[in-house]
Amino acid sequence: LARKRSERIEPTNLNQLIRSAEKLIRLTVHENIEYVPQLDDKIGYVEVDPVSTEHIIVNLAVNARDAMPRSGRFYVRTKRVEPDEEFLRKHKLIPGSYVELSVRDTGCGMEPEILPRIFEPFFTTKEPGQGTGLGLSTVYNIVRQYKGAITVDSRPGAGTEFQIYSPEMKDYAPPDTAAGGVAQPLPTGTETLLLVEDEDGLRRMGTKLIESLGYKVYAAKDGQDGLEVFRQHMDDVRLVISDVVMPVMSGPDMIRRMRGARRDLKFLFVSGFTADKLAQHGVSHLEGAVINKPYSKETLARRIRELLDA
Repeated sequence: LARKRSERIEPTNLNQLIRSAEKLIRLTVHENIEYVPQLDDKIGYVEVDPVSTEHIIVNLAVNARDAMPRSGRFYVRTKRVEPDEEFLRKHKLIPGSYVELSVRDTGCGMEPEILPRIFEPFFTTKEPGQGTGLGLSTVYNIVRQYKGAITVDSRPGAGTEFQIYSPEMKDYAPPDTAAGGVAQPLPTGTETLLLVEDEDGLRRMGTKLIESLGYKVYAAKDGQDGLEVFRQHMDDVRLVISDVVMPVMSGPDMIRRMRGARRDLKFLFVSGFTADKLAQHGVSHLEGAVINKPYSKETLARRIRELLDA
């Protein structure tokens, strides 16, 4: 919530973003929940950071999953709207057209007395150790940063729906469409990579994400495990993607030992820490590449390819 974000705000089509994140969404809500996209092709572009917006959707998907432990439906909908004056005044929005992103579940819902507090930092209804209460607060701050608004509608036993409103860009034509071209495909490869991540869910999703780009992936649960896997496949591994702070052995300590055996080894750190915090853990001294969590598939794909081709 507090770290300084490196934002890349750009014209974004939410339909394209949702479609590219579909695999991640399906992995997040699990197989017992039906994912139902309802995307309006008439919506315009909005100015947001695609990575942060994907983070919003996944964050809300996690909440929906927790509200439907057995089964249910998870709806993601887009449409173009013209809010009335009362709505604009209440949420301090400028007049004009907006793109509404709606995320709805058929879960347990929330009590009326809870709703006014759900965007407060550290407020959570989950059991101790199950949540920090920062997820929705982060979502709220991201939305407001883009001069948008977020509302929630929920009733016990009737599910929950979040609606996010982002100003629609006027008279914007995407360069590829205007030029008659097509979007560039994501860079792929066939090399062997090693992913080291102590969070089980992130390790599984990261492995599938990298495999979807064509690479062969070995996965390890911490630095010590990563070192052992590397020793077994030292001649094959071209790039190591690692978290920074992990139990047993940290990412930087693991990389130092690996490079003692192979000086040409390339690596990429993935972390949610700020630059000064990373420096405390020795990342800056290794002169390695770093991308921030959360990251998009496009960011990961291009960074992997850049490192391998360098």
